[in-house]
Amino acid sequence: MKIRQILVKQRSGAQIALSIHDAIRKGELKPGDKLCSESELAKKYSGSIYSVRQATRQLKEQGILYSVPKSGVFVNTPDNSGSTENFPDDSTDIEKTLVRFATRGILAPQKELFRKIGASFEQTSLFSGMTGIYHQAKPSVPFPQADLYEFSNHSVVYQNKETFIDFRRYFSETVRFPDRMKDFAGIPLCYSLPVLLYNRRLLEELGFGAPDCRDFRTMTAYLDEVTAAVACRGEYVLPGTSQNIIYKLGRVTDEVFSDIRNRNFTEKQFLKKYRGIFCFATAYWKKYHICYPNRSRQHVNDFIMEKTPFYFGLSADYLKIASQYPDFPLGAAVMPSCDNTVSGITLVLAVDSESPCLIDAVRLAKHFQKAEFQADLARIGYAPAEKLDYRFLPFDNASDDLQVYDCIGRENFPIAMNILNVELWNTVLFDKPMEEAVRDILIFSRSLLDMKLDHPTLVKQQQWAELYQ
Repeated sequence: MKIRQILVKQRSGAQIALSIHDAIRKGELKPGDKLCSESELAKKYSGSIYSVRQATRQLKEQGILYSVPKSGVFVNTPDNSGSTENFPDDSTDIEKTLVRFATRGILAPQKELFRKIGASFEQTSLFSGMTGIYHQAKPSVPFPQADLYEFSNHSVVYQNKETFIDFRRYFSETVRFPDRMKDFAGIPLCYSLPVLLYNRRLLEELGFGAPDCRDFRTMTAYLDEVTAAVACRGEYVLPGTSQNIIYKLGRVTDEVFSDIRNRNFTEKQFLKKYRGIFCFATAYWKKYHICYPNRSRQHVNDFIMEKTPFYFGLSADYLKIASQYPDFPLGAAVMPSCDNTVSGITLVLAVDSESPCLIDAVRLAKHFQKAEFQADLARIGYAPAEKLDYRFLPFDNASDDLQVYDCIGRENFPIAMNILNVELWNTVLFDKPMEEAVRDILIFSRSLLDMKLDHPTLVKQQQWAELYQ
């Protein structure tokens, strides 16, 4: 059912909604713009506050607007055609509950997959449908309010939002692969992988073949050889990255967390155990001072402009280049960690406990996990939960032998990203001595655990206490 057909059911509210929708289509209201107050809207459109509320509610149900508590009502991010996508299109006579699905997966192949999942959900659900809210990661645009969210579990928004359902406690039987949950809220959907993107033509011109990423040592030796050749050529620049240095550690990270929590494990033992491992994991990055990820946009542009043969990216970087630059001589391989596992980043689904259609949102989350969508995830570059579908990954070394693993959840996120990751970057970019960095990792982490953290609920405090005893 089209937007005008829906809104015509209400008179004054429908007329105001149509006016707002027309203002958006004409560009008078742009994505991310905040609407004025209800009283100002009522005055502007010659209606009552009640009619304004009807109008904004209808537009929010259609995904055209969204609200942020204590901030206001905002215009949603449109797709490339300039209209908000709603999927599936409700053309039946049965009034359906539309579950709001918010995601930052705005690339065309991601949208197509989400549309497919939404259409499948409606076919198997008599009373529920799905409306998509696409959101670009911009600090100036608040994250939209929704019922079901798709996040990277490394997302700061995901880490800090307190109203997600505790799936482990209340809906554990609805989750596939519950053993892969890194925290109580995130339902594992698939993994974003650290990917070596390379320019086939440029490597050939430099006299090198395709990368060999069978293991970390072989891959690093190859990268070192090519990067040294690039450094001698004034027309090229060194490769950059969107990866974090912690992705080089693999399962070693779990050992680090365990030894930090073990108060009988001394500083001397910690230094002896991890100094060599950290040096091995960071040696190539330190040698060439591979750029910090906050400059990733410039460095991916250098790669696309063929100024460098490599870009150390993630699955989304591969997908963007492959879909937007089809003529680019792109090659890609999964990058192993120093222990030859793959440090994937879990993409999770999370349900807001304050959702007015909570059960429908849980049903939709369960639908996302269906095995029929696993091969589709692999084909666009994300490692699915089903290892048998790894063979569909578009990477040179794709196979079900890949040991994909994510060691970071909500409980260990502050130590992983704000201490361990930062200290390793300090050794890479600022030549901080490794011994000093290793000691600071232990000291800062244990000090953080000793603090009386300002958690908003006793439940949160208990979760930390149980984890770090």
